[in-house]
Amino acid sequence: MHYRFMMYYKFLKKSFKKYDNILIADVRDVFFQKDPFVYENYGPLNLFAEELTLEECSINSHIFELSSSAKELKKYSKENILCAGTTIGTTKGIMDYLKKMTLKLNIKDILFDQGYHNYLFYAGKLPGAKKFHNLKGPVLTLAEMGSKNLKYNNKRQVINLDGSVVNILHQYDRDLGLLYRSNKFGYFLLSLSRSLKIKIRRGIKISLFRLPLLGRYFRKKYYDPTRFK
Repeated sequence: MHYRFMMYYKFLKKSFKKYDNILIADVRDVFFQKDPFVYENYGPLNLFAEELTLEECSINSHIFELSSSAKELKKYSKENILCAGTTIGTTKGIMDYLKKMTLKLNIKDILFDQGYHNYLFYAGKLPGAKKFHNLKGPVLTLAEMGSKNLKYNNKRQVINLDGSVVNILHQYDRDLGLLYRSNKFGYFLLSLSRSLKIKIRRGIKISLFRLPLLGRYFRKKYYDPTRFK
């Protein structure tokens, strides 16, 4: 999940001179409404917030604490979670960010990437970095948004509070309406089936971890989904 940051850095060390700006993004759940680099208020590095705060998400608070300390978590617990799935910046801004990310990451620590992504920003270790909130910037992270909070222009594009078109919709497939309108019907059905499979697998995994004997074995060896809400 986060070995990708090491791959980004290794690739860009050899080819960074080819680029003025860089977008690091997930693939399956990212939808472009306009050129991601056309936005007048960008800084050298730009991070994008989710709806929930660190204290409101047990997984993110856990990995933030792993990335820093209980004291740091308490200090920043009311700050919004910053999503590691979309990051935009100048070549220098992204390279500096990736260098710091890869110094800390251990590929054996599942989910560690977003915890450290948040820690670096809130602890002031990314000079010049900017944070954008949902509906107030070029990226909208939809996981916790809810359809009722989305607004559209007359072209059925999702817009910000100021009426500007959002450049990137991240996690757009969490909204069934957007998923349906943005894809052919076959892919819409495929995405629904994938989502159902993930839920079933997670349910089975949680059940196994809760078994008296097998659960003890799994908790020693694997990531434990039962410890989080």
